Amino acid sequence: KNFMVELFYHCDNIQNIMETLTEWFVKDPTYVRARRNVPRKKSLTRASLNYYKRVYKPCF
Repeated sequence: KNFMVELFYHCDNIQNIMETLTEWFVKDPTYVRARRNVPRKKSLTRASLNYYKRVYKPCF
């Protein structure tokens, strides 16, 4: 976030800004280790219901 603010705060050539943004957004931030398959944890229905009734706060 701070890098983005610095990028737009300083007056720079728009072409340089676009190249920098393209470099950052084209990269795939998801790293997968080889031969590693970890199943997702299944939460209890009761715990999930409690979360959505009492904890989860949707924002628009």
